[in-house]
Amino acid sequence: MINKRIFLSFLSIVFAFAGVAGATYAVFSDQATSTGNTFSTGNADLQIAEDTGSGPETYLDDLTDVFNAAGLFPGYDEVFRFWLNNNSGAAIDLDLTADVTSLDAVELEDQALADNLLLSWRCDLGGEGDLSDETYTSEFSVQAWFDGGNASLGTLEDGTDMICEMRARILDTVGDEIAGATVDFDVVYDGEQII
Repeated sequence: MINKRIFLSFLSIVFAFAGVAGATYAVFSDQATSTGNTFSTGNADLQIAEDTGSGPETYLDDLTDVFNAAGLFPGYDEVFRFWLNNNSGAAIDLDLTADVTSLDAVELEDQALADNLLLSWRCDLGGEGDLSDETYTSEFSVQAWFDGGNASLGTLEDGTDMICEMRARILDTVGDEIAGATVDFDVVYDGEQII
């Protein structure tokens, strides 16, 4: 019984202290709220345009039937100029590559042309609008580019464009094995975000 009284006395003291502490600890409070917070991602957007000789034509996602040549011969050498534009919806720089992604060389002479039509690229990495001081990528046949690897074209900064060219040539040591041949191929210019 004494233990019960001691316990009840102790409990009364604890409640009394709690009431006094609660009564003496009163503060003002308020809060502020930030509502409607929205985060959205941008995107990478690489565009291509034909070269008019004085600048880019309209930028598009795809160009069709622009880089064509007929009547090729041993010793043929031609450049095809175009522009690339970083129109990304985010402030990102793009690492650029060129990749032959499809190749149609059906007949034996077509395959010989695919093996002997050499491709290389260069872009205006200096940004001065002139390609004369730029170096071509490694040069490989259309077939070799298709079989593996891609050409590194450099970096295209956010919101900028640059002129590039694809060089196509046939060595003068090639002979009749390419006579009457045709190859069709696609080149994908890829822009990947630099982190």
